[in-house]
Amino acid sequence: MSASVGSYSSWQIEAEEIDASIDAHGSVTFADDEPVAVSKAEIDGALRVAQEQEQVLRRLEREIARNKDYLQKVCVRSH
Repeated sequence: MSASVGSYSSWQIEAEEIDASIDAHGSVTFADDEPVAVSKAEIDGALRVAQEQEQVLRRLEREIARNKDYLQKVCVRSH
């Protein structure tokens, strides 16, 4: 991506606060970060963990719903 140096501070580029360069004509070119390489095994592992967590959350939701029903029944009977 290129832009005019007037809209950006050249000192920030020189101080490496902004990852960019200025050409002889004063155009600023921003450097893009390299994409993070992720292996299929890492993706599969993350998916497996997410699926396990989803199962835990579903179990907890069912347990909470069961306890909520029980508590509502007890409250109704006591009144």
